[in-house]
Amino acid sequence: MSYHTEPKVRERIDILLEQNARNMANFKTKSKYDLRTKEAFNKAWKEILREIKSLDEAMYRIVRRQDD
Repeated sequence: MSYHTEPKVRERIDILLEQNARNMANFKTKSKYDLRTKEAFNKAWKEILREIKSLDEAMYRIVRRQDD
């Protein structure tokens, strides 16, 4: 599957990336969407990455941390 050729894959990955952006924007804001701790934030990001990897390995390599 590919982000660039499969609309459903692209839609799902876009939703996951939007969720990560929301997590980042709300971190330490004490809002109801705040994950509160760095550990919870990192766990959520790892779960998002795992799902992206299952959908499109190439996109996973693009969005993962570059210092891994």
